[in-house]
Amino acid sequence: MRVLLIVSSFFIAPEGTIKEGYESEEFKGLKISVSKAAGKKCERCWVASETVGQKKDHPTICDRCFDNLR
Repeated sequence: MRVLLIVSSFFIAPEGTIKEGYESEEFKGLKISVSKAAGKKCERCWVASETVGQKKDHPTICDRCFDNLR
């Protein structure tokens, strides 16, 4: 879903846990909340990730990109 929606992260919260956000008039119980992702933006894939900066030799890319480049 993260890739399909082109977002840095995605999760489904249990009903009633999202207090603020868009509530669908068409689909009962559907509520969507959007917030800024944690972490820094990867220079290669542009996804915000908390793993950016963890590789000493490649401080501007995320773990996923690091693995793909190996």
